Amino acid sequence: QDVAIRILPLDEDEIRTMIESCRIAKILHGARGGPRLDIDALVARVMDIAALAPRLAPDFAGLEFNPIGVGLAGEGAWPLDATVFKVKADS
Repeated sequence: QDVAIRILPLDEDEIRTMIESCRIAKILHGARGGPRLDIDALVARVMDIAALAPRLAPDFAGLEFNPIGVGLAGEGAWPLDATVFKVKADS
């Protein structure tokens, strides 16, 4: 249940704040002596997806991507699964 929801458009600062608001941020920063993960790449991937979202379709309503793989610092980040939500058509 570690989620962050924002309304587009998003800028880099908003994305970083969104990531930092999640409990997983401690792990990304290298909690308990673990290695620091590639937060910059995670921010870049979220920015890429946020930029793509408005161009998906006129009935686009939202996008969820979960999970996202994040490598060690410098290794990158990649979405592993995504769901696109459409505006429900009138019946």
